[in-house]
Amino acid sequence: MPLLPQQIAPVDERQAALTEAHLSGRIGALMDYFLALRAETDAVLAPRLAAAAGKPYPYGRCTEINSDLFSRLAGRVKEPATDVDRILRDFVAQGESSERSGASCAVSISRTPSSSADCTWTSPTTPSW
Repeated sequence: MPLLPQQIAPVDERQAALTEAHLSGRIGALMDYFLALRAETDAVLAPRLAAAAGKPYPYGRCTEINSDLFSRLAGRVKEPATDVDRILRDFVAQGESSERSGASCAVSISRTPSSSADCTWTSPTTPSW
């Protein structure tokens, strides 16, 4: 059954193995990377976007934020310049054969149960990297 837009794909054994091989030992670097990516997006979008429903940015701007983040991430994975770019490129390259047919793309990064930090990135379209 195809995934709905914005639906995160369930993690299967193959994805768990890819996550372990490429991402698990790099959670701190990945969190820093995604936080910096979000800061870049906020710096560009916040001055341009008016309040939505009377609330200041980022409220009501999920679509714009998601689109900008996805575009930035896709560009970085396509032309990696940092170690984390290359890690993500390799992760995507190893998993893309099974994900190409899906309606969404999701990367979920979780720390150990003792940590409260979770980071999930999702896009409604299949990446073209």
